[in-house]
Amino acid sequence: MDYAQYTGSTKYKKLVGESLVLNSYGQVHDFFGTDHEYVSNVVGRWNDDVEWYATAAVAAAELYGPHSYMPGLSGNGTWISLVQRTIDEVYDYWNTECGGGIVWSTDSLHPIPYKSGITQLEFISLATRAYLLTKNETLLEISEKLLNWMVDSKVVDLSTGTVNDGVNTENCTVRKDQWSYSYGCLVGGLIHLHRATGNSSYLSYAGNVATTGIAKFAPNGVAEELCEPIFLRHLAYLYPVTPDKALKSRISSVIRSSAEAALVTCDESWNCAGDWVGPSSQWYPAFRATHLVASALVALKVITG
Repeated sequence: MDYAQYTGSTKYKKLVGESLVLNSYGQVHDFFGTDHEYVSNVVGRWNDDVEWYATAAVAAAELYGPHSYMPGLSGNGTWISLVQRTIDEVYDYWNTECGGGIVWSTDSLHPIPYKSGITQLEFISLATRAYLLTKNETLLEISEKLLNWMVDSKVVDLSTGTVNDGVNTENCTVRKDQWSYSYGCLVGGLIHLHRATGNSSYLSYAGNVATTGIAKFAPNGVAEELCEPIFLRHLAYLYPVTPDKALKSRISSVIRSSAEAALVTCDESWNCAGDWVGPSSQWYPAFRATHLVASALVALKVITG
């Protein structure tokens, strides 16, 4: 969807739309399908998984109009109705353990006592973007409530720009693993909250998170961690709106260098590698990694116009 938005091309519109219809079970219009237990326990689709799908759906709602219909679902399924359904289903997993937050696992047979940071961060971004399309105040309220819980629980430190992995609900301790996609999603969520509220603090915090993320995941100027496309995409979103000229320059440099490094890993059939910093002897070009390079190139398109 970013490709369509920033290039003006509708080349992949039908393919992406049909894929999202397929993954939301056609006329069922639900990423959890008709059998939530089966999809959770057998397919292994948890809250963070359905939110990734819904992120593409909300991007389509922004691009084509929230009340436009998904391919083949005229009269039965709009982009925004699928997004809202996903938000409602995921938010059903919010509880008061450790003060709040959404449970990561939807597997009732083998529950995991964990509230992953990425589940919360995707939700904040998703619900805030949906608010911007619908003006449903409840969506904005729960987005801000969830962000406040992440700060209070020490998963996120907005002053230092640190993003930890999540909370173990057995003892309410924070797991301190860090991933570039969490940093990227928080940057995006803060940008959307700034758009929704006009509160400049959100944009300032996004700058803190981006600065810390660049230092951690692109210390030599090229994104290193395997979730790098999500990180780069959200840095690209920040680029046109940050008032910080030094940060804007760093973002431009990292995206340009990462895109260049990514592109040289591709073979003549456009199978590319996911490791952009290791020696060429460690490259293993494969189709599944090509989308990583494509995302980096789209991020480059965002900042260069």
